[in-house]
Amino acid sequence: MFEINLRSERIIIRPMKSTDLDFFVSLRNKCVAYLHDSRKFSLSDAKRWFKTTNPQYFVIEFEGSKVGYIRTSAWDLQNKNVYVGADIEPKYRKKGFAFEALKLFIDFLLREKKFNKVSLEVLDFNTPAISLYKKLGFKKEGVRRHHVKKGNRYVDSLIMGFLRADYLK
Repeated sequence: MFEINLRSERIIIRPMKSTDLDFFVSLRNKCVAYLHDSRKFSLSDAKRWFKTTNPQYFVIEFEGSKVGYIRTSAWDLQNKNVYVGADIEPKYRKKGFAFEALKLFIDFLLREKKFNKVSLEVLDFNTPAISLYKKLGFKKEGVRRHHVKKGNRYVDSLIMGFLRADYLK
């Protein structure tokens, strides 16, 4: 796709490299309760995935430490749409890193890359993430009812979107 190296006063967002995979696996496996895919992965799984799919994932750094990452998927360059998500290391949560990183990243996608829409899906019980996305300006667009099985129950997946036209008002 394209290289991204973004900076704010506190954070740096850079492309994920193979040397980041141990951090990625550790954090992802801590977050599976909130992800659509509940499988846990080993480092060798991640290395295979990284080599074969060349994912567009981005590491969030603060003062030289990795605090999280941004996931992207479903790149539609013709219609200028993309899906995003983020995971933050537990000890760095509730410190504004997710908000700051996603705001910077979305601004880049909408202003610099001229994307029309940024979308995401979030499980309906993940109220901290839903609050964050609303604070960023995402709007609920739909619900995929009983879309994901978590334990012994099915949960809804909320579809949320952020339009360039709304952002540039």
